[in-house]
Amino acid sequence: MTTAAGMGRLPSWLEAVAGRRALDRALARARLPEAVIRDPALRIPLHSMVELFSAAGRESGDPAAGLRIGLGMNGAELGAWLDYGVSAPSLRIGLQRIAWAMPLFQSGPAFALAETAREAVWSYRMPRLRGLDRRHHSDHVLPLIIAFLRCYLGADWLPRRIGLDYPDDGRGTILSDLLPVEWHFGRPEIWVAFDRAGLDRPPVAPPAPELTCEQVRARMQRGAAGALAALEAAILMDLGEERTGIDHAAWRLRLGPRSLQRQLASEGTTYREVLGRVRERQARALLHETDLSVAEIAHRLGYTEPGNFTRAFQAWTGVAPSGFARLCRAG
Repeated sequence: MTTAAGMGRLPSWLEAVAGRRALDRALARARLPEAVIRDPALRIPLHSMVELFSAAGRESGDPAAGLRIGLGMNGAELGAWLDYGVSAPSLRIGLQRIAWAMPLFQSGPAFALAETAREAVWSYRMPRLRGLDRRHHSDHVLPLIIAFLRCYLGADWLPRRIGLDYPDDGRGTILSDLLPVEWHFGRPEIWVAFDRAGLDRPPVAPPAPELTCEQVRARMQRGAAGALAALEAAILMDLGEERTGIDHAAWRLRLGPRSLQRQLASEGTTYREVLGRVRERQARALLHETDLSVAEIAHRLGYTEPGNFTRAFQAWTGVAPSGFARLCRAG
């Protein structure tokens, strides 16, 4: 899993260069709803993120789409994770923090630091996602790594060499025109090489108030983990497409329905219970933050009859949706 924030400006960039329909097709190919554009904190499957970048490359016809999108990001999209890293007293400690906090932002990939007498290599290893074109996603990762290192090494700093985790496909000249460094392809992971002495550098800007690891955990985990977090994200996306059911949620997560049921049983819950929690949370938000009618909210939450939604909401909260909305407006 990862968060929608990781796609950065991909939606606005793709819509600008290829039109709204191209963006819609890219989202559909990645099995993602439009909700990911509105909520950067939404957790989505990592393979959907990779497929979205691949689709953006195809829809735009730009061989450097991923790199262009990455160059338009400054790392601020990553929120507490980046804040935790750049508040460290040295680059070395900052890299350690980024590696430690990685599972709170993404599950699957991992960072690592290797050192020689003169050189340091910071690497990002993705899990093997069979059948997916990872090139544009990998390209967009490089500028984010460089942006973090620049917080310690200077605004104009560039690495000595960079490595990509896919074979040379003939785009090297195009990519190096945008990012003029020495490119190496066909490596096991994405990496950036720089002078080892830089590991002891303090941040360029005065550090912000330092976050503790527990503050980062609290800000990023949102109280959910494992199969439950994955299913809640899948259900939220399914609601955006006006379809629910364990079969479709399992399809989105690339699991069999029985496998998903077993995972939920190990957590002591069921699909129906998780669906109810997601619906309640969304209903409260829509009643508090929008002027949508009860019928419109019921439809958005997958209810065929508004009365069924009203009864469910009363069971959750003890008050009717209309009464809850009045309480929100009053206070």
